[in-house]
Amino acid sequence: SGTGGPQARARECSGEEAHGQSDAAEADVHRVPSPLGKSTFTSTKVPVAFGGTLTANAVIEPRRAPEDTAPLVSEKASQVQASGCAPEDATPQVLAPPSQEQFLQRQPTDIQLRKLAKQIPGEWEDVASTLGIEPHERKACFLNHREVVGQATEMLEKWKMKLGSEATNQKICDALDEWKLTRALEYYRKNV
Repeated sequence: SGTGGPQARARECSGEEAHGQSDAAEADVHRVPSPLGKSTFTSTKVPVAFGGTLTANAVIEPRRAPEDTAPLVSEKASQVQASGCAPEDATPQVLAPPSQEQFLQRQPTDIQLRKLAKQIPGEWEDVASTLGIEPHERKACFLNHREVVGQATEMLEKWKMKLGSEATNQKICDALDEWKLTRALEYYRKNV
């Protein structure tokens, strides 16, 4: 015995449970593709023992290549009803990337700092001095890691912790510009 066909599935999405009509081995999956074909909202209802259903919701987005400049797609997952089915007005929204000014005012993420560390392995100590990292802190980074990228990463993480909310992309860009690290600066602005 299945879920009772499309009408039973529709009742489940509208909040009306189709009690006694579900098979524990069968799942009710709803997929809503985005208009750009880049992501999918998935809501899965799985019957569980002792009656009822377990609902799992997910927005599946593919990995973006750094050179991919297409707008990000958000699937309004916050509007998903408790039943796990997308409301009729849950149309995907296209979000524009942040402006250069917004980017500069934001605090860098740990991932951004790791990417930057790979771009400045030979110059990390110069950048560290501009960012206000003391000589004894730079030495600790040097002693803690054999590889230069690890040293640069630790330095950037220390800088972020030290400055807290004052650690911004603007300060990183200024430090890179001061040392004429044009390639690293361009990479950071475009790919991070």
